[in-house]
Formats: sequence, C-alpha cells, structure tokens
Amino acid sequence: MGVSEISSLPLALVDLFKMFPSVKESWPATNEAVRQLFALLFLPLRALYWPYCSLLFWRASLAELGAEGGAVPKGVIYTFCVCNILMNLLQQYWASLIVTAVVQMARGDEKHKEA
Repeated sequence: MGVSEISSLPLALVDLFKMFPSVKESWPATNEAVRQLFALLFLPLRALYWPYCSLLFWRASLAELGAEGGAVPKGVIYTFCVCNILMNLLQQYWASLIVTAVVQMARGDEKHKEA
C-alpha cells in the first residue's frame, strides 16, 4: 500500500504553493504543473490501486479471522478493517474532489485553481 504514497510528493509542492502565495505568483506554470501531476498520480494510485490492495487486505483478514488459533488477535484485525473502510471512504471522497476540479479545468472554469 505504500506505493500510493507516491502521490504525496507533488501534494507537498501543491501545499507549498498554497502556503506561500508569493511563490505561487512567481511560478504559476510550475504550480499548475504540480497540481496536474498530483491529480494524474492520485487518481490511479489512490482511487484504483488502493481499493485493489484493500481487497487483498480484506481477503487476508477474513482468512485470519476464520483460522483456528490465528496468529493475530481478532481485535487487532477488526480495528484494522474498520480503519481500512474509513481510509477507503476518504480516498474516494478526495478522488471526487479531484475529478470535480479536473472537470472544471476542462470546461475552462477557473474555480479548479481555488481547490
């Protein structure tokens, strides 16, 4: 699941431009490029790859729960499964925000730059 963190690299630059408006004004093309790179990485890695990894995680978790005398305490498995559901919901919510911004950009709406 760590592969999905690759999208955090351009996100750090997006945040840098948000925190320092003077840098954003000095480097508008770079700002837009890192925003687009973030979207290009986030959508396949977090909206598609993450759920796939979660499916594999759930298969292993359910197998462990069904195992006689499992190696991992059931409370730990349940906690991780609940957290996994919450993380999946969060990833999909963020993906919806990014898709909305991409659609705005495609339509020429400048609101995508505010997100």
